[in-house]
Amino acid sequence: MSEPLVSIVIPLYNKSDWIIPTLNSVIHQEYSKWECIIVDDGSTDDSLDIVTKFVKTNKGNWKVVEQQNSGQAIARNYGISLSRGKYIAMLDADDIWFTGKLKKQVEFMEQNPEIDLLYCSYVIFEEGLNKTFRIVRFMNSQKMVTRWLQMLGFGGLIESVSMIRKTHFDNIGMFDPELSTSSGLDIAIKSSLFSKTKVLKDVLVGYRISDNQWHKNFDELIRNCIYLSDKYGDLVDSKFRVKKYQDAYLTYNSKRANGMSSLLLVLWGHFLSGNFAGVKMFFAIASRNMVSYSLGFVAAKRMAKEITNAQGAP
Repeated sequence: MSEPLVSIVIPLYNKSDWIIPTLNSVIHQEYSKWECIIVDDGSTDDSLDIVTKFVKTNKGNWKVVEQQNSGQAIARNYGISLSRGKYIAMLDADDIWFTGKLKKQVEFMEQNPEIDLLYCSYVIFEEGLNKTFRIVRFMNSQKMVTRWLQMLGFGGLIESVSMIRKTHFDNIGMFDPELSTSSGLDIAIKSSLFSKTKVLKDVLVGYRISDNQWHKNFDELIRNCIYLSDKYGDLVDSKFRVKKYQDAYLTYNSKRANGMSSLLLVLWGHFLSGNFAGVKMFFAIASRNMVSYSLGFVAAKRMAKEITNAQGAP
């Protein structure tokens, strides 16, 4: 197998608690022909100092750059503009890669030159909950993107799982700076509409639940939903149906902290009013969580070992 250069792009903003495990997971990769571009997006904690010290004391093809706080999309675009690799591998500053991530994706991309964007499966984990994992596995990348926009399924986590041919950005454009929580979904939709994509069943990424994550900003989530529904609703499904699903998801999400009784009251209200998109959303959320927790339970020991090995000190 040829060994093309892979450019890893990590946007960094106030992730001092998690950036070292993330960088360790890069060092632990079986595939060694990489460059790692870390774009500090005006961090106000000591993230930049931590990274600067790390790259000085750990071998690797590192590049650390700074910009005024402008958002993750612009940080990713800046990193991509500096890249020299044939492939771009995105990684968020609090997520981790399992050791075989780059190797398996490079092998697949080299063997399938028609594929422009490659996903993989991932596991959701939270520090301190070492026996509680959710494994998110997709079979079809096109269906995954549709359900992601509709919010009926899990997100594709393009920001940490993807490997993208650099030339692909010439065809579809870069990350949209108008978006915060959903700039990855925008790239995924454009890729599904205008190119060939694929997803590996292998669980190769650990998605860490941590503080200050954009998806927890409810107002931003609503704004991003409206933006993407208007932009792509009729291309992916129908704008009306996408909006119905998104509204139902946002309603359930707003009541989640109040417990199951509140969610069941929302479900009952959807049923009485004939809002079957709302009914479908309830069972979609319940079933996807049940499946992901079940997969995580079965593979708990292996996932715990993979996560420990990936983020441990080199």
